[in-house]
Amino acid sequence: MPTARPPKRVILGDVHDSSAIGEVATLTRDEALEVIAELKKSWKGWTFGREILQLVTADEPEAREYALGMLRNGFGRAGGAAGGIGGGGRDRRPELLRWIGAVSPASYWEVCAEFADSGEDALRREAVVALEQLAAPESIRALTKLLRREKDPQVAKNLLRAIGAAGEDDKGARKLLLSRAADDDEPLLQKNAVIALGWLTPHEDVLDFLRETLDTG
Repeated sequence: MPTARPPKRVILGDVHDSSAIGEVATLTRDEALEVIAELKKSWKGWTFGREILQLVTADEPEAREYALGMLRNGFGRAGGAAGGIGGGGRDRRPELLRWIGAVSPASYWEVCAEFADSGEDALRREAVVALEQLAAPESIRALTKLLRREKDPQVAKNLLRAIGAAGEDDKGARKLLLSRAADDDEPLLQKNAVIALGWLTPHEDVLDFLRETLDTG
C-alpha cells in the first residue's frame, strides 16, 4: 500500500520481554501521581519493582522526573539505592533505560538523552537504542550533536539509526544520513546509515539512493 510505513519502534535482534510485570497498561495522570505518592512513602521507591515499570508508561512530567531521579541516583548499584527485583546490588539503570525504550511515550527522549551523553558505556548504549525506539522528532538536535563527537563506532552506528527514526521530517537529518551512507571509509557506519534511511523512504531522494544502492549491491 502507498501509505504503508515501518513501525515507529523496532527492536532488532531481540524481543522485549515484558513478563516481569505481565500486562503493561498506560497509567492515567491520576494513577501516575498515586503511584509516585506511594513510592515516596518508603524505600520501595528506589527498587526496580512493578510500580516503576508501570510508572514510565505515563506521559506526565512528574513520572519522567521520578524516572530521571532514579537514573541519576544510581539505584541498584553498590553504595546506591536498593536493587529491588533481582537485587544483589547490581546496576539496574541500563535495564530501566531499555524498558523506557520499549514502553514509554516519546516524551521520555529527554530522560534518555541525558544518559546518551553519560561517560558510562552501558548507559550510553542503552540510552541511544532507547532514543531510536522513542523516535521523537524533538531529539534530532541532541542526536546530531552527540554523533559529531562520538568516538565509539558501536555507539555511533546506533546514533545514526536513532537519527533516521526521529528525522522523518528533518531535512538536515536526511542530508546527514545520505552523506554517511555514501561514505565507504567506515563500512559499519555506512551500513547503519543505509539502514537508517529506511525510515525516510517517503522522500524521493532517499528512495533513489536506496534503489541505486540495492541495484549495485
